[in-house]
Amino acid sequence: KQTKMNPLKPTLTRFEILKIAAYYLEGKIVVCNLGIPCKELYSIKHQMSNFYMLGSMGLPSSIGLGISLFTSKDVVVIDGDGSLLANLGTLSTIALAKPKNLTILAIDNGVHGSTGDQPTATKFCVDLKFTAKGLGLEKAYKAASQKEILSVLQGLSDGPNFVHILAKAGNANVPDVPLTPLEIKQNVIEALKNEA
Repeated sequence: KQTKMNPLKPTLTRFEILKIAAYYLEGKIVVCNLGIPCKELYSIKHQMSNFYMLGSMGLPSSIGLGISLFTSKDVVVIDGDGSLLANLGTLSTIALAKPKNLTILAIDNGVHGSTGDQPTATKFCVDLKFTAKGLGLEKAYKAASQKEILSVLQGLSDGPNFVHILAKAGNANVPDVPLTPLEIKQNVIEALKNEA
């Protein structure tokens, strides 16, 4: 929804945003929010370095922080508004730790998309870009259109970076991730061992 707080208007679904951002994820460790975001990412850009979360609501950015502190590889978190609102304190911890190799893509569709589109506070009164800045993340950006998303991603430098991407609600009809939790873990461990 376009407001004074959010002058940008969402035009893309999360699935469409992930398609646009797929090139940026290439070769990086990617921690993806649980539920339908994982299924969408798998169908668009599966790679061994993707950590598909199958539980731990609210913890993608916390897990991404933990990984970023113990690798020189670039780490990208695909998080959502519902997830971030459940654990906002992690953003202040990220600001304090200052991992240069961490970027959070906060895809904000204003709903809990995996559980029935119940609205989140971002639909009414919370701006995640300003929240991230208020919690100490200086490099916070906002985008909604394909052009804006590409412009922000192409301009990112050392992190931590927080990219607030406004999205339309809606899920793609894609199959489940055909990997066991153990396979997901082992794939990411192997990707982390292969330091660039």
